[in-house]
Amino acid sequence: MSKLGDIWKVFRNLWSLRASDGTNADILHATQQTMGDLGLGYGSAPALDDAAINALLDPDFDALYPDAARLTQGQLMLIRKARLGWNTMEVGAPQLDLAEPYTGGRTPQHLAEILGEDATDMEKAEFLISMVSAYQQFCGQAQIAPGSYKVANIREVDIAEAAGHDDERAGWFGLNPDGSVVLTEDLIALVRNLQWAWPDEDDMGDVLYKGEFAGPTVDPKRPYGDMSYYQLDIHRILGWPAEQKDEDGYVKLTDAQEARASDLHFKVMLAAQVVIEHGQMELGDAQ
Repeated sequence: MSKLGDIWKVFRNLWSLRASDGTNADILHATQQTMGDLGLGYGSAPALDDAAINALLDPDFDALYPDAARLTQGQLMLIRKARLGWNTMEVGAPQLDLAEPYTGGRTPQHLAEILGEDATDMEKAEFLISMVSAYQQFCGQAQIAPGSYKVANIREVDIAEAAGHDDERAGWFGLNPDGSVVLTEDLIALVRNLQWAWPDEDDMGDVLYKGEFAGPTVDPKRPYGDMSYYQLDIHRILGWPAEQKDEDGYVKLTDAQEARASDLHFKVMLAAQVVIEHGQMELGDAQ
């Protein structure tokens, strides 16, 4: 198995390269063919044309972050089905689960329901890419009160997987024994400031090979703003007092503040899941 794992790592590394004709679609097709030749199966990549595959693997910046966009009914329908996981890259952050990003069926089924059976491959790709700004708008503007909530789309096993099946670490995410999640004002503020982005080519390539589509992720390096030192961004967002400063006059967190920020950071995945499932927003108010 270790040899097969090494082979797969080689193919994962290919996603950071460009094919000879400049398209990533060729890499996906070559991977499927080579894996099949090795007796490892061809995968079940969605039947999309090369232009749509290339758009998903390397979307345009303007498509991800339009100057102006309004949340649509179709985007809201998909958001309500979202199933979050934990991106373990960098400092960690919520992301759409790679294996099952939306509950109630595979993503191609949801796209057919929302866009219609006659939607082109590029229309499907463009809709998925537009979900980055859709999550940014919804999580940033949806109204919800602090309290205890149940989540339906994420399961206890998902928490265990996010925690690497470490029982102590699983407790960091804030799922109570009765399946409830406590949403506080602090967590609502952090969910509003999540920086949604598009998954990298490795993740997108993996899921395309398996017949799914990766959904948006929160930037795992700078989840709340400009800083990879995310605890300082949390300090800013929540308006904590500057109790101490370093020799250059910059804010320096106390040990207690840093520990509190780290605790909130891990709880933000389920807080975002609560907002996605229970938050309310009139479509006409989205900006």
